[in-house]
Amino acid sequence: MRLAHLAAAVAFVFVAGCSRQEASDYSGPSEEMSRPKAQYEPNADRAAAPGVDVTAAPGVAFNYRYAFRLPSAQISAVQEAHAQACEKLGLDRCRITGMRYRLVNQEDIEAMLALRLEPAVARNFGKQATDVVAKSDGMLVDLEISGEDVGSQIKAATRSETQIRADLAEVERQLAAMRANDPRRGELVARAEELRRDLRSLTESKVQGEERLEGTPMVFHYGS
Repeated sequence: MRLAHLAAAVAFVFVAGCSRQEASDYSGPSEEMSRPKAQYEPNADRAAAPGVDVTAAPGVAFNYRYAFRLPSAQISAVQEAHAQACEKLGLDRCRITGMRYRLVNQEDIEAMLALRLEPAVARNFGKQATDVVAKSDGMLVDLEISGEDVGSQIKAATRSETQIRADLAEVERQLAAMRANDPRRGELVARAEELRRDLRSLTESKVQGEERLEGTPMVFHYGS
């Protein structure tokens, strides 16, 4: 009986000692865990944004859309810094195509800046713009890069254009050799006009595609 009481006492002392040791080793939640998420400072690596090198995707027309989150007091200055960076590149390489600044309420602000950039500088411009945001206590929260293979469309249009020109030349040859009162003349005239319309449509499509390859749209959205 005395042995049983002694064993119980030893076990109690052992458990109590372990509990005190664990309590002394625990120093509470770390600073990183206890800090509210909203107070986390932007990290340069986390704020970095990917891009697309146009040399790796020839013939593709890209469209960049960025969304940044910043303190309300910083939005105007960052928007202005991005606009000035565009202006420094010159009109041949960067143009401002739109801008908006809106006070949502007493605390929140929304803003937008739309640009059209030379494709070769778009990737680096986006990265530098993100760096400006990170240095202003902000962060990149969303990035979308969409692309369309315009080069292939232009090539297909060129092939179609070649065939249509050949067909039109044949119709015009038949019309030239045909008598003015030939009953088939009206049908050939209508066919020639249809082919000319197709040519005009293809030419417009190619011009639009070439313009898209010459300029890359980039939009910055800012929110507090």
